[in-house]
Amino acid sequence: MKSKLIPILFLLVICPLLAQAQTQPKPLSNRELVALVYELPKHPERRDEVVEEIRKRGIGFPLTDGMRSLVATKSGSDPLLRRTLEEAERRRVNPTASARPPDAEARSFLLVRYSR
Repeated sequence: MKSKLIPILFLLVICPLLAQAQTQPKPLSNRELVALVYELPKHPERRDEVVEEIRKRGIGFPLTDGMRSLVATKSGSDPLLRRTLEEAERRRVNPTASARPPDAEARSFLLVRYSR
């Protein structure tokens, strides 16, 4: 009986964890971000797509002054893109401290704060 429970437990516990790990998007590489940023002068309407990609995937490299300068040059010193990159750098350095709170916790905080 116990030998039949082990495969069932494996399917119920381990498989969902593996599936979740595989669905996590890989952080943007330096090269991928440069390619996205180089498109901005030709297609400034894609700025929001670049911001969403950075927010969704994060960055997998240290954010250097050179990268900051490149992004500022190619984006026209866009403040939203700059803040998004800085946020991605904070999440890369310390993922737990920079993680967003669960939706329920965020909603309850907003309700308490703005119901006053």
